Amino acid sequence: MERLAGAGVDRVLVTCDDTNLGSIRTIERCGGVLEDVRDVGGSVPKRRYWIEAAGAGQSLN
Repeated sequence: MERLAGAGVDRVLVTCDDTNLGSIRTIERCGGVLEDVRDVGGSVPKRRYWIEAAGAGQSLN
């Protein structure tokens, strides 16, 4: 996230399987905001999250 913010990226789309509770918790703990859950045709639905990259590394400087 620090590299992305440094490169001028404002936000990042992160996805995970709708059944992957560990990834869901991690993404949400990192500030992920759920946009939607999408059916991907015969596979496990995917959760789509946006995470703001701007300022991600500022507290480390």
